[in-house]
Amino acid sequence: MNASTYIYVCQHNTEDDARYMSKKLGVATIKIPRVPLHFLIWTPGRGEIADGHVEFSAKGRPRFLQSGAKIKQLNVSASFGKFDGLNYS
Repeated sequence: MNASTYIYVCQHNTEDDARYMSKKLGVATIKIPRVPLHFLIWTPGRGEIADGHVEFSAKGRPRFLQSGAKIKQLNVSASFGKFDGLNYS
């Protein structure tokens, strides 16, 4: 996992899986998504950089929401972990 640039964690159905991911990523177990369309984005060196859920517009386009605010751009740059570039709205 530490050789990855970014890890996108989605639904884990079992408590064992959630504990495993929590331990490997160094995040609280409660941060590991347990329901569909929830996510956590993690990167080595910085740890957790985003979490939230996905909703779909009436036209079927995904909208990535973080802490109740719409993330308009969701392209994580390899150097700084910033959201820039790719527009999902």
